[in-house]
Amino acid sequence: MIKKAISSKPTSELSGSWAICTPEVAGDFSAVAYFFAKHLRETLNVPVGLIMTYWGGTPAEAWTEASFLQSDPDFEPLLRRWNENLGKVQANLDEFEKSFKVWKNESIKAENEGRPVGDPPKMPEDPRRSLIVQPVSTMP
Repeated sequence: MIKKAISSKPTSELSGSWAICTPEVAGDFSAVAYFFAKHLRETLNVPVGLIMTYWGGTPAEAWTEASFLQSDPDFEPLLRRWNENLGKVQANLDEFEKSFKVWKNESIKAENEGRPVGDPPKMPEDPRRSLIVQPVSTMP
């Protein structure tokens, strides 16, 4: 799985790891991707790798070249919000990952001791959701 990271420009610098498909990791795959890869493996008799780079709920603007967005004045509000949020993103994700690991370990301990498990930490909002462009004007 590719680690989620925000970049204001295309990058080839990624971090992540390969994992052999087992019942423990298969649940993280897209069901469509899993069954498509399984079909290819069975049909072609070759190893198939799934690269998980999805980040659900993102608008097309999040995957659009910045220079294109900058060339259209209608995208100015979107770019302003993006720049406001960009600086906070990685720190928020890092903090969430730390909190989630602590919660997960505490949950396992609580379950083993027969205690109730608390709610998991809330994942920070995906900043690309704030990229949704509001209509500037209405069509006649």
